Amino acid sequence: MLPKAVRAAMLDGSVYREISETPEDMLRAMAVVVAVAIAFGFGFRSNVIESFDNSQVFAILVPASTILLGWVLWSFVAYIIGSRLLGGSASNRLLLRGIGIAHGPGVFMALFALFTDSAIGDTILTLSLFWMLVAATVAVREIQGQGWVRAIIPTTIGWILGELILRAFILQPQVA
Repeated sequence: MLPKAVRAAMLDGSVYREISETPEDMLRAMAVVVAVAIAFGFGFRSNVIESFDNSQVFAILVPASTILLGWVLWSFVAYIIGSRLLGGSASNRLLLRGIGIAHGPGVFMALFALFTDSAIGDTILTLSLFWMLVAATVAVREIQGQGWVRAIIPTTIGWILGELILRAFILQPQVA
């Protein structure tokens, strides 16, 4: 798992050609996303989320579950747009695996906790999310076997939807 996640973070497209339809690869991809979700939850736990319970467990689980939900949504959008509308050949499961492995750079979101009160924390968060976008674009391009434009469109739309969920529920919660 770790070697593939590192290779994906280094934008090595060949890692996605090695992903198969075996259950083990889905578990590996899920493990990468769970590690990123925990890193984000740990990094974000020191932030006070208004209108939420102040327990440490809750402060980690809500951001972590948002990352998991974002992964599934992102992969589904990439599948619908890339495979159904743009003529790609990848299955939803294969895109779940690829985008899951591409989440590797998100582990740096744990550093957000160290710099939560400064622009450095926001920069780390933004760079990690953008790095994940680039890695996922490489994943979609390789898995779908299409050009860059046909990879950028579904990946970016899915990423934006995931960002909207992240911003709406975690980063800028609305007080009821």
